[in-house]
Amino acid sequence: MEPAIVGHILVVHDDPAFTRAMRRLLRDGGYAVSECHAAEDAILSILRGEEYDLILIDVPARRDGATHLYERLAAMEAELAPRIVFFAEPEVELPGTNPRIVKPISAEDLCSWITEFVDRRTRPPRSPVEPLAERPRS
Repeated sequence: MEPAIVGHILVVHDDPAFTRAMRRLLRDGGYAVSECHAAEDAILSILRGEEYDLILIDVPARRDGATHLYERLAAMEAELAPRIVFFAEPEVELPGTNPRIVKPISAEDLCSWITEFVDRRTRPPRSPVEPLAERPRS
């Protein structure tokens, strides 16, 4: 039986072997996964109306493409910016204040991180705590 879909993730990486591995890993965790191998493909996906809970962008040593993609997506739709997460080496400077998943990372740690991120974004807001009713005194 397939696990229930808990979120939709877009993986943007230029290496098809990497995106295939990520797709398998994330699908096993219950996520719908889309993949793009170029920034322009990711932009077209958003323009077609695809909705994502997380956009995971790989940042190579030459970060120009990732920076350009981030800036374009954030300009297209402001609500997308907080859903963008970078997958990068620790020394690479990144735009914005978005989270970074530091390479290398184990599959288990990556899945835990993504689950926590998506859960925070998709869980309904908590209702305020109501005060306990006063008990009658005897």
